[in-house]
Amino acid sequence: MDGQLAAKDLARWGMELILREQSVSGASPVPNREGEVSANCLRSCHAVDYHYDVTAGGALNASYSATLTASGGTLPYTWSIASGSLPTGLSLNSSTGTISGTPTATGTFNFIARVTDSGNPIQTATRALSITVAAQASYTVWSGTVPVVADAGPDNAVELGVKFSADVNGYITGIRFYKAATNTGTHVGNLWTNSGTLLATATFTSETSFGWQQVTFSSPVAITANTVYVASYHTNAGHYSDDQNYFAGKG
Repeated sequence: MDGQLAAKDLARWGMELILREQSVSGASPVPNREGEVSANCLRSCHAVDYHYDVTAGGALNASYSATLTASGGTLPYTWSIASGSLPTGLSLNSSTGTISGTPTATGTFNFIARVTDSGNPIQTATRALSITVAAQASYTVWSGTVPVVADAGPDNAVELGVKFSADVNGYITGIRFYKAATNTGTHVGNLWTNSGTLLATATFTSETSFGWQQVTFSSPVAITANTVYVASYHTNAGHYSDDQNYFAGKG
């Protein structure tokens, strides 16, 4: 069930969260395969050999990290971009050779990386590389259907939520809930750990008079596969929507 969410609760509160799957290849650097390739450089005097595998793809708005490595020459090395550009949102650490950050644009970005040693004379190696950043797949707990009970009647202020877990690492970008016309006032969406630690909160704005409402967190929240979280929203007026025993028999 790659990318799907496993939700477990007794009732569906007409509330939904939005999961964006983290690209597996962008989750961590691909292990280096030393000796697979070497840069073109002078071999006469402690030449620098360049080992790399940073062509792993990244995912839009998801954390990315990959490290360039080299051998030979005289330490320490200095890393730089000789030409071209990294994906928007990524940067190269000149001391460690680590390319990291959060990509904010999709596409294939071509660049030439350079490593320089500290010898005298200095040794330099370059290599043409590319990183492709893809849009993330988006998943929701439920479709946009209308809950069976669109208006459960008046109530006191209440926080309504659902426990869920994901089959893969990913990011929660926002929350949705179904609103009855009588469910008035300010609504707030929240994301929690299973133990009750608040991870993110956002106030719904520009709501319609009824139907599905959606809010996006200021920053995506990273979640870990097979870990239970709670998504909820707060209403002051009651009149929430639900499907009683929605998850009964669904595993």
